[in-house]
Amino acid sequence: MKQSDVQKKILDTVVTAMQENQNIEKLTNRQIAERAGVNSALINYYFKSKENLLLEAVNICMGNLFEDIIQRTSTEADPLRRLKEMIQGIVSLGYKHYPLVKISILNELSDGGIGTNKMIQPILKEIFQTEKSEYELKLIAAQLLLPLQVIFLNADSYQNYLQKDLKSVEEEQEMLVETIFKNLSLVQ
Repeated sequence: MKQSDVQKKILDTVVTAMQENQNIEKLTNRQIAERAGVNSALINYYFKSKENLLLEAVNICMGNLFEDIIQRTSTEADPLRRLKEMIQGIVSLGYKHYPLVKISILNELSDGGIGTNKMIQPILKEIFQTEKSEYELKLIAAQLLLPLQVIFLNADSYQNYLQKDLKSVEEEQEMLVETIFKNLSLVQ
């Protein structure tokens, strides 16, 4: 088997486990290798560590999930409504795929936290057109997403603090997004 085939097989095995909502953090290199039908030493050879493998697999899964959110919201003509639906989709996705999204957010924040921000900036530009500078749009994106990321990473603490069941009640998740939008004066 070629190097790229082995690498892909290992990665596909972890992506499949993630899509099946298995607790991937508990999977050992040996278990991953057995499922992929390869020698466990190849995981470290190709990915340098299990953490790098998981991160690469998370990025693939999150890319697919974000693409799905973009597709579902792309038909909405009103950019403000589209942005709101996209943010609500991201929040909902976060709680449905908590372990994956937690890894993704931690990685994004350690890299400066701009990946998701860049995803929503074109919609913010549509909303504000020439009213806001590029700098202001970037700050608005951060103001929208950072509170959600912090709340998400500390879900249990914020659930107690806010006295809302954010993990399982979609209505509470929508109210959270609505409140952030109102506080940023994006909606009345």
